[in-house]
Amino acid sequence: MLKNHVAIINEGTLVKFQLLTDAAADWWNENVDDFNKDIRAKAARLRYVEHRYANDIYQGMLEHFGK
Repeated sequence: MLKNHVAIINEGTLVKFQLLTDAAADWWNENVDDFNKDIRAKAARLRYVEHRYANDIYQGMLEHFGK
């Protein structure tokens, strides 16, 4: 179930993906071209993306983890 793996929050100009599980972090690392190299953000499992990318990422995670 996707909601067990990631929290998605609209932050205005960006969308925050809070990766709650190792599986979600692994999926992100394998499927998203992540330019965020900040160690603290990776440790906190927070990723910020522009709205134009958020839906594609959401759809990919939904297909992988299910509703």
